Amino acid sequence: GKEDQYATAWLELSNVTKGLNLEFRWIGPEGAIVFTNDVHVPDPRTQGAEYYSTFRLGQQFTLTETDYYKDPKEKPGLWKVEVYIEGKKELEMTFTVEKPPGCLIATAAYGSELAPEVQALREFRDGIVMNTKAGNYFMRVFNAFYYSFSPKVAELEAQHEILRSFVRIAIKPLLIVLSVGSRIYGLLSLNPELGIIVSGIVISSMIGAIYAAPALTLMDRILKADRRIYRKASLAFSLLLVSGLVLLGTGEIFYKPSLLMSGSTSLVLTTILLSAIFTFNLILGLIDLVKKHVSLARVPKRRTLAEGV
Repeated sequence: GKEDQYATAWLELSNVTKGLNLEFRWIGPEGAIVFTNDVHVPDPRTQGAEYYSTFRLGQQFTLTETDYYKDPKEKPGLWKVEVYIEGKKELEMTFTVEKPPGCLIATAAYGSELAPEVQALREFRDGIVMNTKAGNYFMRVFNAFYYSFSPKVAELEAQHEILRSFVRIAIKPLLIVLSVGSRIYGLLSLNPELGIIVSGIVISSMIGAIYAAPALTLMDRILKADRRIYRKASLAFSLLLVSGLVLLGTGEIFYKPSLLMSGSTSLVLTTILLSAIFTFNLILGLIDLVKKHVSLARVPKRRTLAEGV
């Protein structure tokens, strides 16, 4: 099924007149048997009975031309399911495990998928985020957005060294952020769903402070926006953050994909924006403080009467 992330091979038997022994063999792209499942069809006679074997592939696989899942655990390529009845091969089914999408922008910046920085990004995605329900469904939304523009950015990087250098500089703080997130997730790994939520909040906060806050500060310097707008925005984003947590929690409890996607996305975006506004206000406060000290230093001291005499 699409949501339970299992591949299932079905076999329908009609007019069975005796007990039968079935064997389902799941064979990987290299020809090795990965999993076998023995099923006994009982007597008495069964009319039109269905028997099946289910194999958990992980997060993504392809059963038809239009039904795609990508799986970082299993080897990409053409898989087979062979069905044996009383030791004789009677049926063969095939499906394809797709290769996980690459980190196109980072790969173009560093020149290889094997670069340590690219590997670190992929390991965090495939080894941590994709192994949780909340993370898995967030990545579906993120991938739809990311892969809508990343191929074009990667093409531009291939043509301009200065752009590759800029991306490498921009990625370095992200690697530190993800390293912190990995450590937090590790501390809460006994409850992976809680771990990815807490880790996601911390990572989003740091991304907001490092990347979004400077952009917001620059935009404010240009537009000279009314500061009251930021207070109103903070309140609105806080309400959205709480709503995101509620949606995400409900999705976790009842395993509702739509709630998991909307809740995780809302949580990440609102956390980034709130962190950006908080950091922006902190930056403005520091700027005002520096200006105040500079202006005080420039004010000449008043001469006392004694000094005048």
